[in-house]
Amino acid sequence: MPFNNQQYVYDHLPARFRRDDPDSLLKRFLQHFGETLDGWDTGFDTFHQSITPATATLVWIEFWLLQLFGWSWFPWWFRLDDKRQLYANFARHLARRGTRRGIELWLADFGITARVHTRTAPWAEFVWGETSFGFNEPLHIVVEIISIRFPQVDACAWGEGPVGEAYYTSLKPLFSGREIVRLIRYVQPHAQEISVIWRTEPLTPASSELFWEQISW
Repeated sequence: MPFNNQQYVYDHLPARFRRDDPDSLLKRFLQHFGETLDGWDTGFDTFHQSITPATATLVWIEFWLLQLFGWSWFPWWFRLDDKRQLYANFARHLARRGTRRGIELWLADFGITARVHTRTAPWAEFVWGETSFGFNEPLHIVVEIISIRFPQVDACAWGEGPVGEAYYTSLKPLFSGREIVRLIRYVQPHAQEISVIWRTEPLTPASSELFWEQISW
């Protein structure tokens, strides 16, 4: 049986108060205070659910990310599960700031598969292969975007027309180039120059075509 503050307070009153309350008027008077205390107890007992990533609501997740980490930006297509994953990993992301692996894992939480290059991988006196880059400046990193996970959205098309109950729609870009760089800058704040190399189409759903575009800030 759950604890009842109203009954507890009433039972611990002096006996003469309860004896002189045959119509339970005093007990009914204590109902408001008992329900208020019950609400406080429930909030205290369930507070851990607002901290745990698996049970935190959208309001709590956005509150904790802003107040604890100063983070308030999310892609337009982020769902509650995506925000929960980001919230669960945020402390580890901060611990890995400034590292190559930290950048890759940070971008992965935003659906971006990337490979980060922080130093030249030369063969003799030349940079060899398509996945090696020459660095002639300090604190210069290259982020190679391999793919971007396309989220579930209300759009279904076959060829040039919609199918079934779907409708024509103009899909929003998943990320802009500047947003990508700002994401990287958050976990690599000391980089003097960030170059983004696209191996997939950067602003629309992933396609089979591969091409290169370099964006530097």
